[in-house]
Amino acid sequence: MRVFWPSTGLTRSTGHVVGWRLEDTICVATIVDDWMSDRSISDGSVSYGQQLEPEIICRAVNHSHLDSLARDELAFCLDSNSLPIACTSGQIEIILYDPPDPARLRFLSIGPTSQTPSLRGSAEMAKQDSYTVYSTSQAAHMRDIIPLLNQVKDIQRRTHVTGAVRQKNSHATSNFSEVLTMAILPIKLFSETVLSVFNRDLRVLGFGFGPAREWSSTVDQLHRRLEWLLQVATAFSATLYDPTVSMARRSELYMKFWNTVWLIINDLIMGYCVRQSLLLLESEYKIAEQIPLIFSAYFVDAVNESLKWLDEWPVGLKLNAPLSQFSCTSLQLVVTRWSSFLSPVLQDNYQVIYMVLAHASLGGLTLWLALLSDVFRLITTHLYLGYRLTSTICIWQLRSLGGLFNLFRGKRWNVLRQRTDSYAYDVDQLFLGTLLFTVSAFLFPTVLAYAALFSTLRLLGLGVLVVLDEARRALNAFPLFELMLRVKESSRLPAGVYFDLTSMPQTITEREGRGSFSYCLQLRNSSRSFKDIVIPRNETTES
Repeated sequence: MRVFWPSTGLTRSTGHVVGWRLEDTICVATIVDDWMSDRSISDGSVSYGQQLEPEIICRAVNHSHLDSLARDELAFCLDSNSLPIACTSGQIEIILYDPPDPARLRFLSIGPTSQTPSLRGSAEMAKQDSYTVYSTSQAAHMRDIIPLLNQVKDIQRRTHVTGAVRQKNSHATSNFSEVLTMAILPIKLFSETVLSVFNRDLRVLGFGFGPAREWSSTVDQLHRRLEWLLQVATAFSATLYDPTVSMARRSELYMKFWNTVWLIINDLIMGYCVRQSLLLLESEYKIAEQIPLIFSAYFVDAVNESLKWLDEWPVGLKLNAPLSQFSCTSLQLVVTRWSSFLSPVLQDNYQVIYMVLAHASLGGLTLWLALLSDVFRLITTHLYLGYRLTSTICIWQLRSLGGLFNLFRGKRWNVLRQRTDSYAYDVDQLFLGTLLFTVSAFLFPTVLAYAALFSTLRLLGLGVLVVLDEARRALNAFPLFELMLRVKESSRLPAGVYFDLTSMPQTITEREGRGSFSYCLQLRNSSRSFKDIVIPRNETTES
């Protein structure tokens, strides 16, 4: 028989042992003098996943009364710390555990990532070493025991609290829950209204552009904040004081809520620091005046110089002169047109743009990064247009060359069956196909060169956008609160349980007798590692 005995929370050394009996396992919760007077602990006030009501299991007696008990009567002899040192029955394995405090959202769990240390046994510990913690049947049994152990602290506390006090606390909790729900109601209505606007498809002149959050990082960041207010805050207020919700779920929502609160506060602090730095640089170095010059130098002149360099047959690369000149002129026209539109706007409003970027950081560093990402997308629109033009032409010419190449093989693409079939071409068709293939083959290097140039520029631009967006996502999802809990109170981040084999703590001289304990198993809680917190593992089920 295995006995789970609480190492803390017991205030009596004699009386009735109250707990649960599961087959050959006993889970001890508390010790009471009179079970009927303490019947309030099983009146339904104990919550958070209770499955069985506690009942009288056996008796707890002093060391001097152990021999006077019948051998078939189960009773434990306790020391001054309310820990068992002997038992009337043989074949007893004592497992000490520290009851988790549900008031502090502490609980035990059997986590899939827990790493159970191996037990080191000896001849003196052979009895306890036979407790196989790795067997499949035992693991299934522990899944029934752990929920009961999570209730022990609540039961111990309620044995010392009167019904009037419990009713008062319950009334105060209900009032706080109602106030919290009423405070979140206007935020919920506002969030639902704005989210419906953000999720609506934008259509201009009959063309659909999708939801606004798909093409604007600023809208996406605002959408994330409002979505959190609508989902996490509502779920937190609804389940924080709901006794039917499991402790694991309450702890998860609690950490999500306060982690987001901490992230928002730190986001605002970092955004304020960015604003102060930008305003200081503005007054000292006049960075705002460099905005139009930077745009003209790096996004206009540098691109035109690259196109001119490519048109002059660089490094011995001989391109088709007429096609190269046409491509260079057309692409320079796109760049120049965009520059003639955007440069006057930047030249006349550079101070306003700089101050908007500076004051936007008061909404948080993430909002500033999102706005910076949108500004970068705006000033590189001409590069995106050049990339789409050159890549489209290059892909079209590749497909044409592929189709003409099938002509030499005597094959053609069957549209109906979606496959390449054999086909007998006429002489005129072969002659025309040969001419087209030859012309396309000699023109393709020129098209490829300009496509490679704008693809490189597009890749550099995407690199900047990825850095900004990933930094924003990292600030939105960084587990700051969980890392603080891992350092401050790691027991609130359980990852599983394991067993240590230790000597039995005793405060009186042990004597040789029936049922005396020399060693015991210690049930310990394993906390999540820093790596699992920062980089959570993918699980099949998500809450």
